[in-house]
Amino acid sequence: MTALLLKGRETSRQLQSDLAMSFAELAAATSVQPTLAALQVGADAAASGYLRAIRRACQGVEATLRPVVLPEESSQGEVKAALTELNEDGSVHGIMVLEPLPDHIDSTQLIDLLS
Repeated sequence: MTALLLKGRETSRQLQSDLAMSFAELAAATSVQPTLAALQVGADAAASGYLRAIRRACQGVEATLRPVVLPEESSQGEVKAALTELNEDGSVHGIMVLEPLPDHIDSTQLIDLLS
């Protein structure tokens, strides 16, 4: 069997360029700035690293990132309230819940809140 080397950098660059152009056209036509919210609970290293990667990706396409970082000890209700607030904010166009979450937070309840 022959190995096939997959190269995604060029495809990634093209997608990033296309998105940046689409977002710029949207902003020019409607004054809407595409905004992504990222909800992190606690300071888990993996979630923090993911947030950094998301920040770089947003910068690459000139989208706004709105990070929301809650303390590790936040209750399920506090996390749900923060997520509900983001969900109801018309200036937020997408929401990511960063995992892993602390053990006392039920991620399925959070995902059910997203619309």
